[in-house]
Amino acid sequence: CPIVDAKQCKVYAALYAANAALAAKGFVAQSHSGTNTLLGYHFIKKGLIPAEFKGLFGHIEQARIKADYEHQVKFDREDAEHWLARAKEFVAVIEASLPRWLDEFAEREQQS
Repeated sequence: CPIVDAKQCKVYAALYAANAALAAKGFVAQSHSGTNTLLGYHFIKKGLIPAEFKGLFGHIEQARIKADYEHQVKFDREDAEHWLARAKEFVAVIEASLPRWLDEFAEREQQS
């Protein structure tokens, strides 16, 4: 991650993973909130991503915004480690499922 700030790094790792998942299903979000909405509807609600990740991306993005722009959130080492671990878990779920989703997308494209 080229971003030195750990909280931004985990947000962007989760964002890129979420956008990769969306692209594998043929969706493109226009914003961070769009990514969160589409991910919830097309993946979490349908059981493709475990429900334990519902709200994860939105939560870490809102914390990042508050910390960066409103200076209302202070992250200590424990918080940073917790959210980094959650982001890594999320990315691992996406990485494990992505090949299957890409194969399914390719099959749909061939049929149309």
